[in-house]
Amino acid sequence: MTLLRPLLLAPFLLSLGACATQTATGKNPTQALDKLVTNTASAGNVVENSVLRAGNEAALALRLPRGLLQLQVSCSAESANWLYVDTPGRMYAVGQSQYREPIPLTSDTARTLRSLPQVVQACAQNPDWRKLANFESGNDGHVLLDIASLEPQPDGSLKLWAAFDYPSLAYDAPYQAPYGSKVEQLQVNCGRNTYTWLTGYDLDPRQRVTDGRIEASPSARTFSSASADYLAILQAACKPHEQLSALARAENRDKPAPDLENQPALDAGVARYVTSLGFDAPRKSLSYLRTEGTSTFKGETKPLIEEFWFQPGDTPGLLHIKRQGTGYVSQDTSFMGMLELSSVTHYSKAQGTCEVEKLELEGNWKQMPVGEKLSYRLTRKENFSIIGQTRDTQETRCEVIRELSAAELNPQLSGSAKEIHCSVVDDKYKRIDTRYFLEDYGLVFRQGDSRNEFYYSDSRIVRFR
Repeated sequence: MTLLRPLLLAPFLLSLGACATQTATGKNPTQALDKLVTNTASAGNVVENSVLRAGNEAALALRLPRGLLQLQVSCSAESANWLYVDTPGRMYAVGQSQYREPIPLTSDTARTLRSLPQVVQACAQNPDWRKLANFESGNDGHVLLDIASLEPQPDGSLKLWAAFDYPSLAYDAPYQAPYGSKVEQLQVNCGRNTYTWLTGYDLDPRQRVTDGRIEASPSARTFSSASADYLAILQAACKPHEQLSALARAENRDKPAPDLENQPALDAGVARYVTSLGFDAPRKSLSYLRTEGTSTFKGETKPLIEEFWFQPGDTPGLLHIKRQGTGYVSQDTSFMGMLELSSVTHYSKAQGTCEVEKLELEGNWKQMPVGEKLSYRLTRKENFSIIGQTRDTQETRCEVIRELSAAELNPQLSGSAKEIHCSVVDDKYKRIDTRYFLEDYGLVFRQGDSRNEFYYSDSRIVRFR
């Protein structure tokens, strides 16, 4: 999966927002964010009912003089993120009311947040999510309950965290915040058959809060007023703990992005050319793959997590791929995962399309013997919302370096792999990227690039099916 275009453009486009948030003095605005978070956290302003254990992190809100500040901090590492602020209008970044990626805070700020008693308590308790029911609507959603969160209250009621887990990624108005699940805190009084809604968070597939609301004036409602999905939660909360422990554990489901519109049609001449190459159908197929690693953009290194969903194309050698990672989601038709022939990409601040109008291959692409020189030359048309339309011709030259067992890339992979080194002709940074052709699966995995002053990444396969 060669994410050359999205991977290079995503950090660049994300950086445009950072440029827009510079103060008049040119100072980095995150310094002010760290100072605000540290001062507010030190004053003990954690909002009641705001702390949620989400994956290996704790989400929390701090009270500001005129609003709330939403944060997320790791339970095991010195890392934390600024998510958004409500004052009372929503801002994800300075001057940005629509959803933006979280802003990393310093390790010192993370340590301050991790020392808060509420965070210490949340990180000490591992969630235990159990499935209660399917959505009444029947769209493959799951109603879940964290049975480890059941907390008796002085009045005999219980506080708990429940979730509505969706089968795919979606975007919530009005901020276009991505979510794969909605997690809510309720207070349930089984003796009175009443419940109170306290807090609700939208979580993306990486368990990061993207939107939320903390009820300022909670009020009780009767069980009889609840929908079937809520009633499943309320009835479960009133059962003995032994019965809850017997429930099936919740699945950790992948959340594919929804179909994107406006993907250009695959050029008919390019499609005929790929068909004429006569590739054999792969022995096996992959429907999903997840990679993890790091990316470095202009000296700043960040975690890199990407997910891919595959469907076979109309002819061997063609793949339909959905991809999502930090700052982008894309949909394309690809030549073996080696290069995108037709694609549409949505970034957090822009969107673009790409269409290859002409493709030429040289070398033995079918067998890829060790030592073989491969190359491809393409002419493409691109259209980006903040850049405009461009058309260019690019040549990439590759060499097959060695053959190895695919199990070296992931123990569960079968067959052999060919290590391929590629570089773009006239690349000013003289980058060499490393790719692996997985023979059993008929696709290319791009591991990373050589170090350079602009952008490079390094990834490994952590899960597939």
